[in-house]
Amino acid sequence: MSLEMLPSPSELASAPRLISSEEVASVESGTKLARIKPFEYVDKLTGHKIAIKVSPYYSKLFVDDRAYYFNAETGEFDGTSIPMRDKGN
Repeated sequence: MSLEMLPSPSELASAPRLISSEEVASVESGTKLARIKPFEYVDKLTGHKIAIKVSPYYSKLFVDDRAYYFNAETGEFDGTSIPMRDKGN
């Protein structure tokens, strides 16, 4: 897994950026969407493997072997999946 240094919250807060039309619409409707870049991380304290991946249709949050799907356009939670395991048959 690749690990990268992420900017601190104060560095992110002070960084200038453009506001997209989606953000303007979400602020106007009272709903805020979060932007997050794909990444992989192993929590040294718990041993959990955490990853975020994106596709044209979904933002996917992985915690160990479980996946959580969010609609890429609306940010709404869409469901989960559990990998099929070989039962030795």
